[in-house]
Amino acid sequence: MFPGELAADAETVVVDLDASKTVSRREQAAAALWGDTLFTSTDTDGEVAREDLATGKALGKLATGSGCPLTELQTAGGRWLYWACARYAKQGVVDLKSGAKIALPRSYGEGGLLGDGYYVDQNNANLRITDFHAGTAATRTLVDSTPVSGARRVAWTVDRFGGGVAYEGTDDRVHVVWPGVPASGLTAASARVPASMRAKDGWKPSWALSKPASIWQLTLRDVYTGAVIRTLGGGETRGRVDAVWDGRDTAGKPVVNGRYSWHLAASTADGQGSDLSLTGTVSVVGGRPAWRDLAGNDTQGDLLAMDTTGLVSLYKGNGYGALSARIAGTGAKFPTSAVLVPFGDVNADGCADVLARVGDQLRAYRPGCDKVVSASSPYTVIGSGWGQYDVLTSPGDLNGDGYTDLVARQASTGDVYFYGGTADHRVKARVRIGTNWKLYKKIVGAGDLNGDGRGDLLGVDASGVLWRYYSTATGGLTARVKAGTGWGVYSSLVGLGDISGDGCADLVARDTTGKLFSYDGTCRGTYGSRRLLGSGWNTYKTLS
Repeated sequence: MFPGELAADAETVVVDLDASKTVSRREQAAAALWGDTLFTSTDTDGEVAREDLATGKALGKLATGSGCPLTELQTAGGRWLYWACARYAKQGVVDLKSGAKIALPRSYGEGGLLGDGYYVDQNNANLRITDFHAGTAATRTLVDSTPVSGARRVAWTVDRFGGGVAYEGTDDRVHVVWPGVPASGLTAASARVPASMRAKDGWKPSWALSKPASIWQLTLRDVYTGAVIRTLGGGETRGRVDAVWDGRDTAGKPVVNGRYSWHLAASTADGQGSDLSLTGTVSVVGGRPAWRDLAGNDTQGDLLAMDTTGLVSLYKGNGYGALSARIAGTGAKFPTSAVLVPFGDVNADGCADVLARVGDQLRAYRPGCDKVVSASSPYTVIGSGWGQYDVLTSPGDLNGDGYTDLVARQASTGDVYFYGGTADHRVKARVRIGTNWKLYKKIVGAGDLNGDGRGDLLGVDASGVLWRYYSTATGGLTARVKAGTGWGVYSSLVGLGDISGDGCADLVARDTTGKLFSYDGTCRGTYGSRRLLGSGWNTYKTLS
């Protein structure tokens, strides 16, 4: 049987060698594979079907213009598709990028081999090259290749990515001829990159490379600040990059639910052509909730509102600077004197929890994801003696250790204390971070105002001036900075976390008439203009 002709009752089989499984089995046809894309001839003369083997999705058909039954296909570089009819009476190349059809001279014998932008075959005893990388085809003899005797892939072969053409000479030595075609860059022939991951399952992306790489590095960053979260990497790989991310940062702590950017860089092993550089994003769910994300996995801050009977309602941030419709709580009501503080995940169930001072006790309530806290929610007593404080607020992670923290002002002295968060419901021993803060009518845990990864504080004095305090890595505070005036009109001020979807911590403020406004944070310690969210919020005794 002449090479390239199809055998009766045979099959075309594609096997995933990494997984040791068959991914495609069908009646034999002319076929070629690039990454996950399988090219096969159809029953229509000159027609080629394309299929994504990873998804099973048909990618459409293309016409080669040959007008004859196809008996061989080859592909290279993700751009070029070579076709031939019986005994190579006709052959050509389709540019998959532009759709251009490139004619090739007739081959004799066993046909040729496709490279990235060129084709090599035999013409009598000579090897010849047809170079079409620039869009026009030019055929010439490879001067140093004569004479050559023997089959392709046995007596001679090509580097498909623009390297040398190798052949066995009459002297029984291997000779290499450089075809003069630009070397291919390193690309991903296919990729399997999940757009999201559950924290418990991890993220397992993979890329099939067009040619070997000498080294690769995958960098994960905070999508808003650009801070590096984790770096993974490896050495030489012949044709595949497989990475596994366990959803933890460089310190080994679980990352906060949300979106992260990734960048894959890989260097060519042959030093020829461009290196690989790919980017994208991955969303983490089922991990550590963002500060004040009481819903669990949407990364947006949420607002609690307690009415005059002690019933708590929930308003979710919608990602556009506004709040959802009211979600009324059920279950037992709190005493109206209770102070609620949305907090971090105190029991590692992936849900943000709520601290509450009830009488003299501080309790950690665990309502569960997307549920409204009530006095009948499960709780653990943190301790007694908390009645001495007239302000309790959480700025988020004030010292940058990965745990949500608590700030309290002592009523008698006005001194302010920092309570470091821990991996469970407990808090560390208090540390004084301010003295005589009685000058402030309101003290607000504002979240991370400047993008340094640490929560910050705001204070409103008796004149309505807003003051900003950035936190330090030791749990202390920088000197205050004036952040605005006219804030005395508000009866309630809440640092809500991100409700606008830009990664910056926002504020909501209720004035004395019951109107509620939002202020979008800028991640630079300032806020944009206020936006009216609604009226009638005086029906609530407290907002938190």
